[in-house]
Amino acid sequence: MHCIRLLNNIGISLAFSLLACCTYVSQGIPDEDRGALPIANDHFGDQATRIVYPEQNWDASDSL
Repeated sequence: MHCIRLLNNIGISLAFSLLACCTYVSQGIPDEDRGALPIANDHFGDQATRIVYPEQNWDASDSL
């Protein structure tokens, strides 16, 4: 009986760990440009040739 409870707890812990891992990976791994892409012309007529990040006293890893 004790072994069954132990295996059940291990299974539940493993399931939650995999769920947390999949959730993290589905959000994407942070990269240098943080997913921003300049677009020459969008549907509204706006344009951008470069992405600028103003100094906000935090690291790129602190933002999503």
